[in-house]
Amino acid sequence: MSVSRPQTTQRTMAKGTWRQHSGVTFSQDLFDFKPPKQRRSNYSFDLELGDHDGGFIRYNAKRSKLKVFIDSDDSGYFNKGDKLIGKGKVTAGFKGESELLEHDEVGIVKSDSVNYCHELGGIDPCFAPMYRTELEFMNANGELVAQINANPLFLFSD
Repeated sequence: MSVSRPQTTQRTMAKGTWRQHSGVTFSQDLFDFKPPKQRRSNYSFDLELGDHDGGFIRYNAKRSKLKVFIDSDDSGYFNKGDKLIGKGKVTAGFKGESELLEHDEVGIVKSDSVNYCHELGGIDPCFAPMYRTELEFMNANGELVAQINANPLFLFSD
């Protein structure tokens, strides 16, 4: 008797969205298949960033802070191979909230490439132009939940 690979039960997300991460990715009726080891994440997002298509978000409600990880191995699982690309605080309206999105709510993620100047000892006002990616996480109503500056070096494969 051959055992086929289980079908995923997680809904697919549209590009530019984020939602709560359920952690359940395989159907429960297959007892032979052991899912890969995963870390705990609160939210997942789907957005094309460099060479990758999404990632995971850890939220610390006590400190009102977010950590954003890119799915660097493109496995669809939050594991040790995923890299931290940015962290920051949630906006004032969402501080102290236990959940940033309701269970079935789908939020919006936007990315914008921002250039800024790095001054070096007053030699030139814009000695070395630098680029960073700014991620904006909004709820379904369009209210800004968090704004994270992502390190552009981690968005591309090694």
